[in-house]
Amino acid sequence: MKALLESVNLDYKYSLNTLSSPVNVYLKVTGTCDLRCTFCSQYNEKVYNMPIDSAKKLLKELKDIGVISITYTGGEPLFSSRIEDFVKHIKDMGYLIKLDTNGSFPERLKTLLDKGYLDYVAMDIKGFHEIYGDVIGIKNFSVYLVKQSLEVLKNSGVAYELRTTFIKPLHTKENVEMMAKEIRGEHRYFLQNYRQAEAMKNAHYESFSKEEMEEFLKTIQIYLPNARLREI
Repeated sequence: MKALLESVNLDYKYSLNTLSSPVNVYLKVTGTCDLRCTFCSQYNEKVYNMPIDSAKKLLKELKDIGVISITYTGGEPLFSSRIEDFVKHIKDMGYLIKLDTNGSFPERLKTLLDKGYLDYVAMDIKGFHEIYGDVIGIKNFSVYLVKQSLEVLKNSGVAYELRTTFIKPLHTKENVEMMAKEIRGEHRYFLQNYRQAEAMKNAHYESFSKEEMEEFLKTIQIYLPNARLREI
């Protein structure tokens, strides 16, 4: 079992050394993403796509050892046109499903929500709309797609969160406040400080200090009172 898990690049939320089985497993079926965020730890990685048959076999193994929930992550999970059938398969097995997404495929997101396949969604908000292209590496990206996805989430009745990874020098007090104004009133929002992966040490990005992150939080809480810092 351990060899199988290692071969498909899964991340446990809990250590197998402390629990008889993990409660939640992060399932990365694809490393493909439509964005080009050069700060991402996966930016220079070889794209990995797990064969669906292998993923289904793995899901059965995980069910047998007591896993109850799957966090479907990537890459960008919604990039695949086959996601509906696969997520349905996961749901039919009795799993709770959390989806991680960048929000750029609102129609596919809506389909999964409308059919009751998702129990929780975590969506990235990369920043204020005027800097979005700089953050994700695509100058002509349509932020309207992310806004559509946010409306889909609001109308779905499914629990969700928004989150932003804060990166120096891309995020500033000024553009962060503008971003907060754009999503004001959201009830669940998390700030995450950028952590530079070993493979990205030559990149021109840095983490913020704890004090700087706390200042960002104070600014954001003017518009999003329930905003919280999250360690990643």
